[in-house]
Amino acid sequence: METTNIVRKLFDGVVPERATDIDSITKTYGPQFRLLGDREGFNLDAGGFSAIQYTSRSTRQMWLFGYAGRQALHCYASLIVLLKSWGDTLDINEINKIPNQAAEDDAFKAILDAVKKLNTAFHEDDFEWPSDTPMPEKGRPSDAERAAVYDLTCMATAYVFLHELKKGVTKHCSDTAIEELYEHEKHKPTHPPRLGIRTLSNVTTAAAIDLFDREAVKSTILRSSEGEKILSGHAAQKLSLWNSLWGGEPVRVDRKTSNSCVVNPRTTLYIQAQPSVMQRFVAKGGENARGIGFFARTHIAYPITTQGMRSVKQIIKAPNYEYDALVKDLFQRNIEAGKVPDFERCVIRFSNDAKGRWFVMANEIEREICFGGRFEGFGDHASKLADNIARMAVLLHCAEFGLKGEVSLATLNDAILLCFWFSNEFVRLFRAPSEEQRDYLSLQDWFNQKRAEGYRYLRKNHVRKYCPNALRDAGKLNILQTTMQNNGEIRMAVFANKAIIDLYPNYQDDQALLMSVVSS
Repeated sequence: METTNIVRKLFDGVVPERATDIDSITKTYGPQFRLLGDREGFNLDAGGFSAIQYTSRSTRQMWLFGYAGRQALHCYASLIVLLKSWGDTLDINEINKIPNQAAEDDAFKAILDAVKKLNTAFHEDDFEWPSDTPMPEKGRPSDAERAAVYDLTCMATAYVFLHELKKGVTKHCSDTAIEELYEHEKHKPTHPPRLGIRTLSNVTTAAAIDLFDREAVKSTILRSSEGEKILSGHAAQKLSLWNSLWGGEPVRVDRKTSNSCVVNPRTTLYIQAQPSVMQRFVAKGGENARGIGFFARTHIAYPITTQGMRSVKQIIKAPNYEYDALVKDLFQRNIEAGKVPDFERCVIRFSNDAKGRWFVMANEIEREICFGGRFEGFGDHASKLADNIARMAVLLHCAEFGLKGEVSLATLNDAILLCFWFSNEFVRLFRAPSEEQRDYLSLQDWFNQKRAEGYRYLRKNHVRKYCPNALRDAGKLNILQTTMQNNGEIRMAVFANKAIIDLYPNYQDDQALLMSVVSS
């Protein structure tokens, strides 16, 4: 009813002289104007039972068309009047030579492109509103020109609604039929839940919520082997959603322009990303990601590269039938759970020994947040570590013993070891590096650049002469090179009284190449 009143106010404002006629039609046929949930395209038409249905997206497209008309007047109106007064024809090629004409044309095309993007966007919330076009919610603009566009667009919109109203009332729907329709809508069935796991990759949070609601998704995974799709895409712009889903709590979404909903899918995130992608994400939004606890909820790992030290071997695929059977059984259980309306989740509990050990461990973690402790400066990570250990323990238990029994102390200890390995990775990656660590990484990058350029052997004097300026102190450079040699990244040796650095220490020496460097 609220939507119907809004459209009636539009009619009263645009055609007040026809208010009596519109009143008569309303009393006779009882038309209803209904705001539908968001969907692609332009949706404004007369449905059955005198119901005129439309979407917010459609009215916004008409609004943009109004401002496209304004820009078209800017482009050509004065030219058309001037050429007509001169008796000349409209020559587009000549008009394009006018200074600033191209900029006006581009502005006109930009608004039309915006209409197309709004029309085809996956969700209305994904559309980025043009910065130079006022939004309808702002009301009537103060300047005369934009105010005129506002009035004309309202008139055009009212005309479209009146046209559909005319189509609707010709179907002559009776009051009884409308009541029957309302009664029928009360028994509208809910959407059947999507069975199995819904896989997502490059998706906006608005689109994800719409999908969870529309398909009644019970389980989902956001994954990508090319993490840039997620970390540089729309999914990472509202991390609070994934935080809430991680907690297993229902997420209520209240929208102004479409239906509100509550979603609660069990969610998994699995992202693989190149270091450069992760570095850009951390530099751009890392403070926010840590501040709201997104990183703290995840298991992050960045193993040391083995490039240059890998040996190529034949891959022998050894089947693991027991594991395959376990995964198949879990998937089947997931599907069965979706079929049962009142499905009760299986609860895995801790044994008394495991429960006592978990509380001791949780208190130990809390104490380490204090000054001088292991987690000093990492309170966000520590606050979720005990929860992650409990989750990991249950996962290990289910993988080994199935969905039965209690989590033993041994399984909990395994989970503690595993999660503390990831904890060490978190601390290593997010702790501010010392000066020595920065120097080491700088020299490591420089050596990697030389490898990429095709070098294998370098004279030590050449390294000192051309390495980054901050590393050219002989004492500092010797310490760094010795550390790298101990780590197996380089090998240092003396040939013909000349110190040589081998960038591929695990490869057999290339005598010809080595001697050419020694003699250079």
